[in-house]
Amino acid sequence: MPLGLEDMKRFIQVLEKNKVKYVVHAGYGLDGLRGKLTREHGDLDILSTQQYTKKIHKIAEEEGFEIRQTGTAMKLEKEGSKLIDIGLLEKEGTMFVSRGFIAETKFPAVLLKPQKGRINDFEFNVASNELLRLWGSRSKNKNDRRFAQILDVDEKLFDKIKRRMY
Repeated sequence: MPLGLEDMKRFIQVLEKNKVKYVVHAGYGLDGLRGKLTREHGDLDILSTQQYTKKIHKIAEEEGFEIRQTGTAMKLEKEGSKLIDIGLLEKEGTMFVSRGFIAETKFPAVLLKPQKGRINDFEFNVASNELLRLWGSRSKNKNDRRFAQILDVDEKLFDKIKRRMY
């Protein structure tokens, strides 16, 4: 079962209520820039920093999620299929590092600054265009790949992003 818009909204509202800094990337992030829901999403992809790990664990437990964590990557499951993927970023000098389940990504810390996205009447924090281009260009969805490629990015900052698959 996909993670629906209402599930996404609820989780984001709980993060905000608990003062967890986050950005949404990938499918829901791209839709946030588009201003509308373009398709069902199988999951919600979030980036946050390691300082919020305990708060996120507590939120996940209170919301009834099963938690699976490998290093700085956290997967939350509910009812067997509703997934939330959270990258808990490590700071290394002027860079952030995301060590996910399938890849390691290093990017300039300035790219974590959120921008506002909106789906219908719901506003939330969305990743920078540079990060959305990176993850969107690898999407299985061809419309997301196309949209990601036309995002206005700072090419110098984009070129500093390094991704290594495991």
